[in-house]
Amino acid sequence: MSNKIPNSILQAIHTKRWGITPEYLDVIIGVASRELKDIEAVLSSPAVKKGSGLLSTRSGVGIINIGGVIAPYMNIMTEISGGTTIEQLGLNFGEALRSKEIKAIVLNIDSPGGDICGIHEFSNMVYEARGQKPIVAYVGNLCASAAYWIASACDCIIADKTATLGSIGVVASWIDDSAWMEKEGIKEYKLVSSQTPNKQQDLNSDEGLNSLQAELDGLANIFIESVATHRERAAKYVESNFGKGGVLLAEQAIKVGMADELGSLESVIQGLQEGKSFIKKGVIDMAKEEKLVLEDEEKDEEKESKTKAEDEEEEKDKETNKKAESEEDDEKDKEGKKASTLETKMSGLLLSDAVLFNAIKELGVKEERERMFAINEIAKVYGDNELVKKAMFNEPKSAKDLSFELIKAERVALEAYTKDYQEDISMIAEIKRSEGVLQTGEAKLKAEVEDVKKGYNRN
Repeated sequence: MSNKIPNSILQAIHTKRWGITPEYLDVIIGVASRELKDIEAVLSSPAVKKGSGLLSTRSGVGIINIGGVIAPYMNIMTEISGGTTIEQLGLNFGEALRSKEIKAIVLNIDSPGGDICGIHEFSNMVYEARGQKPIVAYVGNLCASAAYWIASACDCIIADKTATLGSIGVVASWIDDSAWMEKEGIKEYKLVSSQTPNKQQDLNSDEGLNSLQAELDGLANIFIESVATHRERAAKYVESNFGKGGVLLAEQAIKVGMADELGSLESVIQGLQEGKSFIKKGVIDMAKEEKLVLEDEEKDEEKESKTKAEDEEEEKDKETNKKAESEEDDEKDKEGKKASTLETKMSGLLLSDAVLFNAIKELGVKEERERMFAINEIAKVYGDNELVKKAMFNEPKSAKDLSFELIKAERVALEAYTKDYQEDISMIAEIKRSEGVLQTGEAKLKAEVEDVKKGYNRN
């Protein structure tokens, strides 16, 4: 086979919607764009891939291998990957169903998925054949994306312990080669009919990307709903628990309901030959499952709302603190600028007129000495006074301003003293008045007692 892959294949890749692992899609693009040089190594496929789509029988069990990239029909991509076509699968699966010699069917899967074209149709074909014969999917290595879509349609899924399953979702890929074309002097012209503006979207625009995203989301919803129907699960449960686009190891896949039990290909074939019934495990009431999913979503929304409120409050506090710090910084900047301006002016004066600079300096020193002397004189009278201490160093003031503050403080203290004194005088007067009343009452009582005595003596 020639190692030259026509560039037109890139256009085919980028116009398809893939149900495939992103890593394997990168391999396909790498081969087609010649970035992966060792094409022969890529083409070296295990036996399951080389025999993909073919039907073989073993003592009444029909085995159909599904390996490599899945495509609607034979093309260069299936040649590159040693893949499987839906065309082959449909014909051989139909033959296995009709054959009287075949009592059960095994889909032996090792595939990263592929082009989603035809997958929905074939998976429905498998799903609708349930009950005619036992249909089991076996996964020895990888069952991803479109391959898992098919596997989910079987009666059950058996997997080796090292197998991985999932990658539910749809992916699209494209290359922006505009810079290369501009460098090469290539200009591409496209004209779309005015009646059909959406015929070719510009993926460099938000509108074009949104349109593609909506298409992929719609296809993914069909994928999820199909898997949910096949696995007898709620669609919301599948969306939340079946890997969210990632793959799960077999044991974890079994726990969440993506697969049913661990096993080997030989144990599956032998079990079917002996009439063993392979069925789904752990299927629960779909209404209950939907309710559980909704409860989880409500909890997540409540948690998100609470977190959002806390974040908003924290952001508000940050803004308040930031504003306060900004105002404080502005004040410091003003003071700093003022000091800086004064220093700049004094430096300029020193350079231009050193005599005047020294005279001003001497005058300042003299004024400061006189200020400190005057405040020390005040300190002799007031002693260890807080206002005097501040006026000296922390909040420098002239002796005159300090005197006004001290007088004001004394006046406040005197007013408080006068108020207390007046309250005390009122209290003393009240006590004296109470004593006078008491004395008058005592004298009156004594007189009454004397009157009683005199009357008693007369009798």
